Amino acid sequence: MKKTKKGEKGISLISLTITIVILVLITNMLVYNAKDSVHIKNLNGMKNDIENLRDKVSEFYNEYGNIPANIQYTNLSTELQQVFNEKEKKNLNQFYVVDLQAMQGLTLNYGNEYEKVKDTNTENANRYTDLYIINKITHNIFLVKGIKVKENNETKTYYTDYTTPDNNTINFRYVDGIKIPDGYYYIGENDEQKIVISQTQDDTIKPNQENQYVWEIADKVPEGFPLQSGQTEEEFAKSIESYHGYYINGTKTKAIYLPNDETKWSKLYTKNAGYTDLNGDTAYIPKGFQVSLSPSMGTINRGLVIRDENQNEYVWIPVPESILNGAQETKDIETELRKYVGEHENEDYVDIWYDGTGKTEGQEGVNVNDSTGCGLTLQEYKDLKDTMLLSIKEHHGFYIGRYEAGIDGETPRTEVSSSSTKPLQDIINESGLPISKQDKYTYNYTTCSQAQKLVSELDEGKDYTTSLMFGIQWNLVCKWLEENKVKTIEEIYTDSSSWGNYSNATFNINRGKYSTNKGNTYTEVQENYIKPSSTMILLTTGATQRNSTMNIHDLAGNQTEWTLEYSKNDKSPCRNRGGFFAGTGSEAPANSGGTISMTGSFSGIAFRVAMY
Repeated sequence: MKKTKKGEKGISLISLTITIVILVLITNMLVYNAKDSVHIKNLNGMKNDIENLRDKVSEFYNEYGNIPANIQYTNLSTELQQVFNEKEKKNLNQFYVVDLQAMQGLTLNYGNEYEKVKDTNTENANRYTDLYIINKITHNIFLVKGIKVKENNETKTYYTDYTTPDNNTINFRYVDGIKIPDGYYYIGENDEQKIVISQTQDDTIKPNQENQYVWEIADKVPEGFPLQSGQTEEEFAKSIESYHGYYINGTKTKAIYLPNDETKWSKLYTKNAGYTDLNGDTAYIPKGFQVSLSPSMGTINRGLVIRDENQNEYVWIPVPESILNGAQETKDIETELRKYVGEHENEDYVDIWYDGTGKTEGQEGVNVNDSTGCGLTLQEYKDLKDTMLLSIKEHHGFYIGRYEAGIDGETPRTEVSSSSTKPLQDIINESGLPISKQDKYTYNYTTCSQAQKLVSELDEGKDYTTSLMFGIQWNLVCKWLEENKVKTIEEIYTDSSSWGNYSNATFNINRGKYSTNKGNTYTEVQENYIKPSSTMILLTTGATQRNSTMNIHDLAGNQTEWTLEYSKNDKSPCRNRGGFFAGTGSEAPANSGGTISMTGSFSGIAFRVAMY
């Protein structure tokens, strides 16, 4: 047993108690500081997120004219609202979930519940709080759940990177998708709820001011309006076509139209993919295509434009998913589409096959293996039609050429080129495969059968299908224009003189070429050419913005276009649509058409590529 030395003492109970108390205090301080450090780290993480998002949203806004946010968010707590400024408090219905998918290069600490919210709706979004939201008027960004930090024994919640409301004025570059011109400021809306701009920031809106401009909705250049130095009627018309309006000053003496930059495109898609525009509308993009990044060409409700690697351009024609009412079989899909088109479909023309004698399936003597009628055998026609209908069902739309089909060469087609028996390869050797580009000679002087065979060559080795337009597709294009109110019912179905190249129409041309002798020779437009009324003038593709709508050129007039419809006319079973340069706008409006024999090919008829 160990012996204790005399005089050796153990630690007293009091000393031990004091030591323990001190250790506990030190431990609590360390734990407190650690917790505080975590809080500070969390707060800094949110602040970094806000700063990053602010930059990305600003870039997106300046590029596209809208903020990346489509799902409204209304679950706004009282505590969150305390950091809102006056505009935000007055516009609580203007908060939306930031669309993190729309911006590249984002690495965030919070907002992780966006994955549960994307592609849903407000009701679902309101269930979550780890979300970043943005006010569409002020562009201020907030984390709904906030970050809690303990300061001076008081817990405080931060929702953004400032603690008092931010009342700084934003220099808006777009309002409701309408661009604010460089050098001007958005100063509000007048009594008629129209956008007002001024060269003076924070200017007060007053009526009849020469230096204040008001946004006017319009579908064409006002007649007799005085253009200013550097302004052209073509660019003015192009701007109105894209933005459906222009700015005019208070004294009605000057106008501002918006530049239309069509040079920006996305990268080529490396696979078939879906596309969502700024408004949340969707389209299908085939592999090998680019999407326009221009505000006037990159949204579906203005006519989404895509192009392939050879710069052939196409426009997306959306078809509402709801109209198919759950139809799955192709015959049911066609029935629902025809119901949707409604009264404007003509029962004398149907999407059925016919052979080289004009006979259809089931008729005595019909040759189901003959492709000299519409360019397809019976089985090929059925397969193609099924493909088209199922594609519309799956993708809720289809594409058509932005322009009438043009030739890939510098020699226009003339009557010498015309022959109903000419081999396909000879036609290709003469004029190349059809293209969809501006300022090209139209691909006329072909029969319906030749046109279909030419177009079918375009999808060789591709993940999509090309053909002439079916009748239902033509009708759906016209219905889309009608539903979007870009053209009146009368302009589409009764008289298209105001937006087509017809003999009774007069308008200016400042690009491309025109022919006064049915395409035998052409004259290049130098600065401006006024097409007189009561004249038959054939134009190259897309020669004037006046004859364009929703980025589709020459749907009315210039060239009537072959379709895959059958006409119940024994001598002329082939169907064409849209009118042409030798007729009038009331004789052959955009949705009308005519019938031609299977050997018919002349200067006034060409075609347009459909892609699905």
